[in-house]
Amino acid sequence: MRLTKQAQDAENREGVRQLVAAGDNPAVLRTVAHFANFPDTARATAFASVMKADCFDVNAEVVRGVGIEVTVWRKEILLAGAGSSWFDDAVWRVRSVAEDNQGEYDGWDCLVTTG
Repeated sequence: MRLTKQAQDAENREGVRQLVAAGDNPAVLRTVAHFANFPDTARATAFASVMKADCFDVNAEVVRGVGIEVTVWRKEILLAGAGSSWFDDAVWRVRSVAEDNQGEYDGWDCLVTTG
């Protein structure tokens, strides 16, 4: 589903809010994983190639009934200061590249980090 950048940013803020409520410090560097599904290997490979160029690690696997599930991850800081959009921009980049390759972005995840 295509979201606007503003809607994705709002989802990111809600995710960070939930992490903070669980004791997270969003200013601490941690691994953040992003998930996307693709209908075929060619599209998954094109996505993975762009993500590798953007310094993400990549893992892909075939999931019966879903297609190709690709997980990309790298170290991120969720919040670097008031009004920071760096993390929002990173999420938007992953989502956009997935959708440009006819994939479905399935969100991001990370562990609570107190650091």
